[in-house]
Amino acid sequence: MIFHGKRVVVFSLPGAFTPTCSTSHLPRYEELHDEFKALGIDQIICLSVNDAFVMYQWGLSQKAKNVLLLPDGNGEFTRKMGMLVGATTGGMVPRIRDAATQLLLVYRYQSARHRNERGNDIWGK
Repeated sequence: MIFHGKRVVVFSLPGAFTPTCSTSHLPRYEELHDEFKALGIDQIICLSVNDAFVMYQWGLSQKAKNVLLLPDGNGEFTRKMGMLVGATTGGMVPRIRDAATQLLLVYRYQSARHRNERGNDIWGK
C-alpha cells in the first residue's frame, strides 16, 4: 500500500514530458526531498493523468529517484477529486486542472485499526 503508515506529500502536474513539468516541477520536488524528510515526510508522490508506461519512461528520462511517479491512467482518481479538466482544444486530452503544480495533500495514514463498541472500524495513532 502506497500510504500505509506513512506521511506523504502528493502533488499533481499536467503531464509527463511537458516542458515546465520536466524542467521545473518534478526537478524541484526531487531537490526538496531531504528537506521534506527532515520534516518527517516519508514519501513524495507525483500524480498525473498519464498511463503507467509514460510515467515510467518519464521517470527514467528525468532520473527521478526521490519522487514516486503515480499514474492516473484513465483520470478516474483525478475526476473524483474534482480536478479533471477536458482540454480537448488543440488535440489535448483531459488533464489535471491548472497549468501550475498543485500540492494536493500532506497525509498521515493511520495504520492501527480498532473497532468501537458497535463493531465499526476506528483508526488509532
